[in-house]
Amino acid sequence: NASHFVLNSGANLLTANPNGISLAGNTGSVQFLGSRTYNAGANYTYNGTSAQITGNGLSAVNNLTINNNAGVTLSGPVSVAGILTLSNGIVTTTVTNLLSVTNTTTTAISGGSSTIFINGPLNRRLPANLGSGTTYNFPVGNGTTYLPFNLLNPTTGAGIVTAQVKAFAADSGGTIDGTLASISNSEYWSLVTGGNFINSSVSLTRQTAIAPLNVIGASTAVGGPSHLW
Repeated sequence: NASHFVLNSGANLLTANPNGISLAGNTGSVQFLGSRTYNAGANYTYNGTSAQITGNGLSAVNNLTINNNAGVTLSGPVSVAGILTLSNGIVTTTVTNLLSVTNTTTTAISGGSSTIFINGPLNRRLPANLGSGTTYNFPVGNGTTYLPFNLLNPTTGAGIVTAQVKAFAADSGGTIDGTLASISNSEYWSLVTGGNFINSSVSLTRQTAIAPLNVIGASTAVGGPSHLW
């Protein structure tokens, strides 16, 4: 009998197993007495019909496709070097089990809608020395509420630069200064940048319009005073 399982770089693995893929034990799509190696250069698709977890076998991938209407929950941190395709369902992440897209192109994430988004934080890497003229989308939401976020014309310096976004369908508990008339009590967003992130405009979307009160307020703390962005 073979002593180990190896998924080669460039290979495609599709799993409908509720437990995804695991490194050991009688669980997941690959159940094998020997060792299991899931290559970071391979492509992975979660296409179950019932809710899935990614399993502890998924950590670094080339392309990742989510196509499960019942949803997929990350079992650990996952980094995507190629394309993240959101075809169907909600992907649940946490700060510990973080989804990171290290591909710096604007097209590194495909998909996103009111029923297809990231429920939790999403981290994207931006190019070094980036000039104005690009948009980076973050198809995020909270629970069942889609609250997409975009970085418009971000500029960066040298080195590795990241932007991590999380949406909240809740009241921030913050206050306002004289630049704002009021703030929404039903949603807010968190943007945490890393590295030499210089500047950016942002675009936010909520599910019901609030025009003409449609400006963006910002604060350095969740419960702090907000001012016009």
